[in-house]
Amino acid sequence: MKKNSFIFTLLVSTYWLLAGSCSNDEGVKKPEPSNKKPETVIPPTPVFNQDSAYAFIKDQINFGPRVPGTPAHAKCAEYLSSKLKSYGWEVQIQNANITTFDKKKFTLKNVIGSYKPEITN
Repeated sequence: MKKNSFIFTLLVSTYWLLAGSCSNDEGVKKPEPSNKKPETVIPPTPVFNQDSAYAFIKDQINFGPRVPGTPAHAKCAEYLSSKLKSYGWEVQIQNANITTFDKKKFTLKNVIGSYKPEITN
């Protein structure tokens, strides 16, 4: 009986050895792993127009001195915000209260324009 058991074990082992070496995907090329990063889509850069740039600066200067707390400061911040929005930019305005060295209090405005913020790199 020991001999039959040995032969049985030998046959089963041989079967598994042969079955494991057979494959029906011969000639099929397996895809190689890709190390490529997804392509980043960058929106086109607007064309710079020197005349428009000059006009925008002139508009800001026409408000007069833009000292925090003055009407010129508030009007300029509104102008910048509306101009950016008119070109499709997302705009945020940060307000900050400050005290100067001579104890005067002012509210500053920081105008932040983001072009297509949904696009990430």
